[in-house]
Amino acid sequence: MHPLFEYTHLDHAPISADLSYSPSSRSVLDRRTHAAIPYDTLDEPATEPALYTQLVLKCELFPWEVVVRPHVSNACLSPTKTARFPFTRRRPITNLDVLCAVYDTLAKCVTDEEWARLGQRSRAQRRVTHAYEQRCIKLGGGWESGVRRIDWLDGRTRLVGIGMTPSKNGVASGTATLVFKTPA
Repeated sequence: MHPLFEYTHLDHAPISADLSYSPSSRSVLDRRTHAAIPYDTLDEPATEPALYTQLVLKCELFPWEVVVRPHVSNACLSPTKTARFPFTRRRPITNLDVLCAVYDTLAKCVTDEEWARLGQRSRAQRRVTHAYEQRCIKLGGGWESGVRRIDWLDGRTRLVGIGMTPSKNGVASGTATLVFKTPA
């Protein structure tokens, strides 16, 4: 993983991204200085070596996988600059791609099936309901859109790193674990 996200139990990543909000200079901060992470850093490849297809992220706090794919670049001029035609550059998955994919996954409304899997009137449903209420109070609205996947985090909406799954025989698995904490 990029040093921005690299997280171990002994060495914590410098990122602090509150995913209650879409990724921006106000929500993606350096955890030590509280300054915005520069765009140049967010545009760097998220992994070493760079991945060009997908990165699968998991978290023990929710049942969904987050599949990160690279953002496709805009159409470009042909190399001769005499004719315009769209083609895409092969881009690696960037740090910003990771943040956007996690945000987009967590911003989705919970389906009836996902809600039912928690168990009717279960402790888990009460916990998620409480997180939903606290999120709506914090954001000053959003009640009408219902429970979102971010509510599964029970208030732990600050992404503080990503732990890579150990590789097998020197080959990276392409799967990583998201680490969340409660905002300060």
